[in-house]
Amino acid sequence: MKKGIKYGGWLSALLLLTVSCAKKEAIEYEETGKVSFANWNVIIDVESDAEEAGAEAVSTAVSTRGNEISPDEFIVRLYWVTTGAKVNEWKVGGMPDVIDLKTGKYRIEVMSHELKDAEWERPYYYTQQEFDIRKSEVTYLNQLICTQQNTGVRVNYSNLLLEELSEFTVVVDNGKGTLEYGRNETRRGYFSTAPIKITLNGKRHDGEAVSEQRTYTVKTGENLNVNLNVVLVGTLAPALKVDMTVREITENVVIPPDDDTIVDPDPGGDDKPEPTPILSVTGRNGLDITQPIVYPYGTQRSVVVDFLAEDGIQDLWVEISSPFLTEEVLGEMHIPTRFNLAELSPDLQTILGPVASGGIGLIGSDPIRGSREVTFDITTFTPLLDVNTHDFILTVSDLGGQRVTRTLTLQPSR
Repeated sequence: MKKGIKYGGWLSALLLLTVSCAKKEAIEYEETGKVSFANWNVIIDVESDAEEAGAEAVSTAVSTRGNEISPDEFIVRLYWVTTGAKVNEWKVGGMPDVIDLKTGKYRIEVMSHELKDAEWERPYYYTQQEFDIRKSEVTYLNQLICTQQNTGVRVNYSNLLLEELSEFTVVVDNGKGTLEYGRNETRRGYFSTAPIKITLNGKRHDGEAVSEQRTYTVKTGENLNVNLNVVLVGTLAPALKVDMTVREITENVVIPPDDDTIVDPDPGGDDKPEPTPILSVTGRNGLDITQPIVYPYGTQRSVVVDFLAEDGIQDLWVEISSPFLTEEVLGEMHIPTRFNLAELSPDLQTILGPVASGGIGLIGSDPIRGSREVTFDITTFTPLLDVNTHDFILTVSDLGGQRVTRTLTLQPSR
């Protein structure tokens, strides 16, 4: 009987202790404080395609091509770190000024939208912050900066590539999602993770298949620009050159030309074949234009290219591919991003002509079509370029039908 009473007393004591702890825990959880959003604001750190938009307040919409990110629609989620439970969710445009919360540690997350593995023209902006709620105190939240947390990929095509390939597609894949960039696709795609795999598949006009693939590791928030151009290897053998640029990193990939060309080992007769007229593009004073030209930012670098055409020049095209020298920037100087130096309007001839005549000194005053020697001087441009990679794609053809393309790459660096 005593044993039973002792056992019952132990149960009563345990029950009393449990109730006491539960009451203590309930009291602890019932302690509250406040968080104030009255002075809280969100900054969106935006880096767009051809411009540095800098930091913009969330009260101003951020535009991308074909899409406008409305800051009022940004998602705000509040989590109680103690349990991991989501406490509440709002849109930025509907945030309260002050709310009551139980004491403890919290995490607030802000995002532009629900992240997808791959989507067009929709950069994903995100940030988070942890804070503590203390009994009977007000915690003030100030500023959060949302940064891009996915990778943007844009594919650009030169006119020469559009002429060389009858059809092609570029598939971009990050292992979770894919986007297909067609001939007329100029939008930027965004991918949740890296590395980024880029596959080019196409056909020449003679039906020969062309395929090339590269994989790149890109940092979160960086944008990858893929510039596809066509160059000539030797005299008349076409090949593809793929310039894949991640900010200041450039790699060139050359796809070999046709293997179906049959060369007659015995052209017949004892007569020696006529030598092929020279058509060349070379840098002056030992300048190697096959390699990027690196020089200190803000300084002037002598960059002069000489064209030699024994048969006389027919056309001399210049195509500018640069994140700084955009259509808008060049437009203010009344210079297009692609132009033929052999067929310039009088106004453009003056702008690009000798400095003594009010031009920028890119070319001389003599007519280019039919000339055997032409100088292209880009020296005056060099101190004006920002820290980035700038390509000047130079294509010269002669009156005999030959054509040569060279890409002049400038890389001012700090």
